Amino acid sequence: MFTFMDAARVKPALSTNPPSEVDRLSSLPDSLIFQMFLNLPTKDVVQTSVLSTRWKTLWKDVHGLDLDTEDFNTHETFVSFVDNFLERNRGLSIHLFKVTCDSSYKPDLINRWVDTAVRLKVEHLDVSDNLSAEDIMMNPTVYTCSSLVSLRIVGMILPSPERVSLPSLKDIVLIVVEYTNPWALEKLISQCPVLEIVSIDRIYDDGMPILRVRSQSLLSFMHYWDTNDDYEKDRIVEIDAPMLKCLRISDGGTASFIIKNQPSLVEADIVTVFSWTTERLLQVANEIQKRDMVRVFSLGSLRSYMITQDMYNSRFNSYMWEMLPVFLEVCPNLKTLAVGTSENPKMVDLTVIARTWNLLSSLEHVDIERPLKGEALEMAIVGYLLENSPNLKKLSLSLHDSLKKGKSVHKLTLSLDDAPKKKESDIFIELLNFSRLSSSCQIIIFLNLPTKDVVQTSALSTRWTTLWKDVSGLDLDAEDFYIRETFVSFVDNFLERNHGLSIHRFKLKYDSFYFEEPTGLINGWVDTAARLKVEHLDVSDSFSEWDPMMNPTVLYTCSNLVSLRLMGMGLPNPERVSLPSLKTLVLILIEFTNKWALENFISKCPVLENFCFERSYDDGIPILRVHSKSLLTFMHDAGYHEDYEEEDRFVEIDAPMLKCLKISDDRTSSFIIKSPPSVVEADIDTVFNLTSERSLGIANEVQKREMVRDFLVGISKVKDMSISSSALEVIYDYSRYVQLPVFRNLYTLRVRFDSYMWEMLPVFLEVCLNLKTLVVGTSENPKMVDLTVIARPWNMLSSLEYVDIERPLKGEALEMTLVGYLLENSPNLKKLSLSLDDSLKKGESVHKLTLSLDDAPKKEESDIFIELLNFPRLSSSCQIIVR
Repeated sequence: MFTFMDAARVKPALSTNPPSEVDRLSSLPDSLIFQMFLNLPTKDVVQTSVLSTRWKTLWKDVHGLDLDTEDFNTHETFVSFVDNFLERNRGLSIHLFKVTCDSSYKPDLINRWVDTAVRLKVEHLDVSDNLSAEDIMMNPTVYTCSSLVSLRIVGMILPSPERVSLPSLKDIVLIVVEYTNPWALEKLISQCPVLEIVSIDRIYDDGMPILRVRSQSLLSFMHYWDTNDDYEKDRIVEIDAPMLKCLRISDGGTASFIIKNQPSLVEADIVTVFSWTTERLLQVANEIQKRDMVRVFSLGSLRSYMITQDMYNSRFNSYMWEMLPVFLEVCPNLKTLAVGTSENPKMVDLTVIARTWNLLSSLEHVDIERPLKGEALEMAIVGYLLENSPNLKKLSLSLHDSLKKGKSVHKLTLSLDDAPKKKESDIFIELLNFSRLSSSCQIIIFLNLPTKDVVQTSALSTRWTTLWKDVSGLDLDAEDFYIRETFVSFVDNFLERNHGLSIHRFKLKYDSFYFEEPTGLINGWVDTAARLKVEHLDVSDSFSEWDPMMNPTVLYTCSNLVSLRLMGMGLPNPERVSLPSLKTLVLILIEFTNKWALENFISKCPVLENFCFERSYDDGIPILRVHSKSLLTFMHDAGYHEDYEEEDRFVEIDAPMLKCLKISDDRTSSFIIKSPPSVVEADIDTVFNLTSERSLGIANEVQKREMVRDFLVGISKVKDMSISSSALEVIYDYSRYVQLPVFRNLYTLRVRFDSYMWEMLPVFLEVCLNLKTLVVGTSENPKMVDLTVIARPWNMLSSLEYVDIERPLKGEALEMTLVGYLLENSPNLKKLSLSLDDSLKKGESVHKLTLSLDDAPKKEESDIFIELLNFPRLSSSCQIIVR
């Protein structure tokens, strides 16, 4: 674990960067450097002291602190660092005071720090208590901090204010905060004269049944509450904010939202059912008051609206879309509609009365975000929008992965009875046959079809005989042509037809083995496509013996290029890169002439968001640096190569905006994450090139342990993670020598096991303090031998609510022990889902579910149910669902 006292002892590593790089940081003025430092965690600020002699003590002059106790080995060091910061700034003003700790620190200590920060005229105060067992009472002096601009409090108790004087406060963020008085928050908000933003993430027992938000200056109000099934009291939220522009509600339990002095809202995101259930419908006589409240809850002047099925981006739990037209008919000026998916259904389906719908005269753009599977109701909503929108310019949609993989789906008719199967291309034909489809919309659909299928539509009607020639996109596979010359001629004709125009897509798949001089041919086509300002370029060579070299001048300077996908090619070192529009880069089995080629390429793409790299074992890049300020998704797949015996490979990721990280790679020795991003989703399948002969416990593997530690810290803020059992083995082995970092933000975990060697799992679960959902799946590619797991008592899984064991149970001992462990250690578990192996369902016998399989008697499916029912359950409300 990094300690701040180690920073001065760290020696800068020898540079392995290309000699062309120039350090411009040292020439920056101190004022600009301090401004950058104020936006960095203090840990990173301190580490800059090793960059130059000039910067050795520069970090001490920063008037801001952003510190997390998890970055310290001992409490004492953390306390000392905070005290020293406050002492250094005695008599000065501080810009930021942000500390993240837990309730193991004494309340008096936290309040002393807050009191000192207030006296130092702090502008931005952020105090988080991440241990939910005991809440710390906030120091009331915060109510009279005249310099305070923003206040953020997590997991604490807010006392009732006797006096409030916050003339500068603009932002309030309160997360899982309790209140000693039901009027405390109302008084705080109402006495902040310049308050602009309030965000409240509530807990069900926060002591505030009625919240009144009264502010003449408020511009944005966000109210979140994750419904608790045990909460039975109606809550009320009253909003009186005439200047309000943005309203966001995600709350299934609040009974009434009352909006007074209706504001001129510009943007809203609504997820609420006003505490309705199937037993409390609007037509019931005693719900007249509820209907009146919903009527008054009006957002009539709104410009941008997001709403769930429960009550615009519109998010549906299912394709129960017939409710949508009722609302669309009262949106006379609607231009854009996005239909998405909601992950948290709140209500059962209603019975919708069939009727004739009015035209949507103003609608111009529709985006159906939920991938289509080809079901009847899905296509019905598409048909409704196309057939009732006379001015529609664009309808965007996508297909479900099951279709893209070639799986069959139901025929897209209004009845699924006896429906024949069809594939992806058939769905596009179905879309094309909808009536009232303008020619402009047809071309958009054509752009998502393989060119072979586009040409086939010419037989559908006389009007469409030559329509395919006007499509500004090509998606062609040489295997669809009997004669290679015909393939070449078709590509040439497409490029000639679009001479002087712009093309949307240029996608080719071929086998260079069957072409003479393929490099010159392909580069000629790509060169022409680039001059035609192609937006999406996709070139795949399926012949693996040798890789044609791409033309660097054209490829690296295509200013209109938005996405680039290359497979089985060679990429030269770029002398110049100018790709100002490139957002997606996919490279599969690419070789590089220079080890810096890819690093240089990535770093010169200013808006790159998605990078997928499927590597060959001899691609010529021993060290890959992914440096990008805009990158959101990075996928690294190197597979498994038994013949790979070259030097260790390294991957360094410096992408502060990264949200999604997926790694499937056993041969890369080190994954280094710099400027740790706030990764939301991760899928980790790597053993860091470890084998059974190279375990973390060997003395010369200390450096490897440090790398694993830094990697885990780098992804420790993830919210949704999948992990293979081989990676879990590395983590377990590492935990035997060094304490694991805490994954405080992890809410959903999926573990893929090679076998039911599940005893490693509790070690990791114990550092997932807020885990809600656990999915236990199966891995098809075991990578490491089983470790010896040391038996010990396991801690409670206090936050765990949902478990899904996807791997079918056969009745073996270790399987049932896992089920028992989860039931016996999860006091708040609501549902455990599992399935039985087909051998049980067919009545075949299985081993008795005991810890020893020796001489185990046989039992059948019903016996397993009895075994499950007899497990002790720490949670009295837990349901066991057998699929």
